[in-house]
Amino acid sequence: MDSFDKGLLRICLVSVLVNGLPVGGCHKRGAFWSRVLERVQGKLSMWREKLVRLQRNFLWGWGSDGRKIAWASWKKVRKDKVGEVYPVYSKLWRCKALPSALLTAWRVLENKIATRVNLKRRGVVVENSLCGLCGKVEESSNHLFSICDFTWRVWCLCFEWLDMSFVIHKDPLVNFLQFRMCSASDVVNDVWRAIWVGVVSEIWRHRNSVTFDRGVVDALEVCTLVQVNVWSWIYAKSRCTSFTYYNWVMNPVDCMMLVV
Repeated sequence: MDSFDKGLLRICLVSVLVNGLPVGGCHKRGAFWSRVLERVQGKLSMWREKLVRLQRNFLWGWGSDGRKIAWASWKKVRKDKVGEVYPVYSKLWRCKALPSALLTAWRVLENKIATRVNLKRRGVVVENSLCGLCGKVEESSNHLFSICDFTWRVWCLCFEWLDMSFVIHKDPLVNFLQFRMCSASDVVNDVWRAIWVGVVSEIWRHRNSVTFDRGVVDALEVCTLVQVNVWSWIYAKSRCTSFTYYNWVMNPVDCMMLVV
């Protein structure tokens, strides 16, 4: 067979195959799909090897001394799924708040937020470990979100707005668990805890603004933004709301009872 015949044969072979399937073939026959099945199986086996390698090297990787290192234990991976073992997280994910605010709150509860103390613990060089809001004490999660002088003023303004008294625990996790309304429905408590999420997320945003953008420390601004944010979250996450922002600011507890 000369070169012309070989070229013609190659063109004919290309012309009768589209994506590995013969043009004009009977699609009801198993042999018609054999090429496609082989390609799909090859792709799946390749991805399976990658997933197994990711699982072994990242989640349960090997250390330099040959021992296994549990980067993420299975119980922590399942925290948001197993409500009986970790009820705090099932309550957190039900809050009527945006995912970005819920993620910030989760980091605070897990003590994984990038405070200056946590950054130093992770080996990051920090010139000044004092709180970015008060400048008096080292910036830990407990201090920044519970016992900082600025944070205390924010909490006081929020509870004055809610017309309630509350004791702030120094541990954010305990504080969140205690932040509930007795004898109220689950829906009302979901809104009530959204206020906690709003305060924590707004304190963190304000801290970053002061630290990186030369913002001004203003507790009243934080409280006002909490009111605005939570009201917008309720409208975005609830099926039916029948109160205005003015009603929300003037009578927040009464408005909570109207959320469906």
